[in-house]
Amino acid sequence: MKDLCIGAYPEVDLPVVAGLSRRWPGSSAACEYRPWSRPRRQSPRPPPRAPPPPPPAPRRAGTAACGKPAWQPPSAAFPLVWTPLYGLIALAGARALDRSEGPERAAFARGYALNLALNAGWTALFFGARKPGAALAEIAALNVSNLVLLRRAARTDRPAGAALAPYVAWTLFATALNGAIVGLNRGR
Repeated sequence: MKDLCIGAYPEVDLPVVAGLSRRWPGSSAACEYRPWSRPRRQSPRPPPRAPPPPPPAPRRAGTAACGKPAWQPPSAAFPLVWTPLYGLIALAGARALDRSEGPERAAFARGYALNLALNAGWTALFFGARKPGAALAEIAALNVSNLVLLRRAARTDRPAGAALAPYVAWTLFATALNGAIVGLNRGR
């Protein structure tokens, strides 16, 4: 867009190219570029705003929003308990397998594998699928497996059986906790 030069002769206006200053011949008035007299350019439009995120999905039982009993340990306690428990489970399994032979060893190995699968299945049901009712039924089967495994390990090697005892006790506690969570969240 061209600006108009406003000089000494109001009846004569000269167009000015941006930034140039010119004088009208024979006049002392300067015709200068005046940015305040120039129409402003429109700034580019900002990009359209992103649509708002969808509302969060409703929380299901098994998450932090579900009802929990007052006697539930803090979240930080679980890794502190499970880390040594898994170490003891591995130690007991290794000792029992090293000290057994033949069909006894094969039976222990099958029971040990089933127990570990049930242990992982409870975690998947309770935390992954968020189905505390199904997890309660599954942990009942895990408790039976724990007792069978404990008996077999103790028969083969007493220290192996002793190493499994804290795991059996903690799983019984977890069963009580799971049952309490199911009871507190029946209406949800």
